[in-house]
Amino acid sequence: MFTIFGNTGFIGKELKKYLLKKKYKVFTPKKKEIIFKKNLGKIIYCIGRDDWKNKPFENFYANLGLLIKILNNNKFSSICFLSSTRVYKYNKRNLTNEEANITVNPNNEDHFYNLLKICAESFLVSNFRKKSKIIRLSNVVGINPKSPLILPTMIKHALKNKKFNFYISPNSKKDFIHIDEVLPMIEKIINSGKKNLYNLASGQNIKIKEIVDALGKYKKLRYRVIKNKIINEPKINIKQIQKEFNYKSNKKTFKDMQALIKGFKKK
Repeated sequence: MFTIFGNTGFIGKELKKYLLKKKYKVFTPKKKEIIFKKNLGKIIYCIGRDDWKNKPFENFYANLGLLIKILNNNKFSSICFLSSTRVYKYNKRNLTNEEANITVNPNNEDHFYNLLKICAESFLVSNFRKKSKIIRLSNVVGINPKSPLILPTMIKHALKNKKFNFYISPNSKKDFIHIDEVLPMIEKIINSGKKNLYNLASGQNIKIKEIVDALGKYKKLRYRVIKNKIINEPKINIKQIQKEFNYKSNKKTFKDMQALIKGFKKK
């Protein structure tokens, strides 16, 4: 049995649909339900938020505090924690393999989110090494109108014919991975992964301008650049999942741009 915490969010909802389709038994606790008499089986922790500047306490609770309460008060066979490749953001020499040391500075408020994720990861490896899997996800793309991330926000603005403001240069580069690639890999890592920690990304960074161009083939985006600073995320090392699972990203994100737009229209 799988138990999904955070099952009302984008990834949690998609995981529920995917696992049920695969004929797994899935338990989806309601919000604020954290203590249960039954064994929760394979826990997938999808709860998380990154609006830490406005809601620091809620972010601490979502990314770390609630996880510890759940593990401390329940029986389970394994725990899969969905982390983020953002933890590599400040690494020296852009090292992004799973064994790389993570650079954080508690004196820098921009590191707060990364510190929470890393602390949760360390807690799991230190206390539940044989039961835990940690998956560092890059920017997951799908039909997710509520997401504040750059791609869904651009699609929403294009559909409403609203001007989009860039606060980074359109020449900035990021890694994107489609939800349809994420779901089967989460299943495989939980069921047969040999390591504790995995990067799950496309392994290729693309310019934001390329997204604008792909979107423009179906719906023109009006935009203006407020800040033209180029911010390139480090290229994510995916050699481990390539070697262990023969993983190959099909770069579905932009092949399915028309399908994404249609999906957003229906929401």
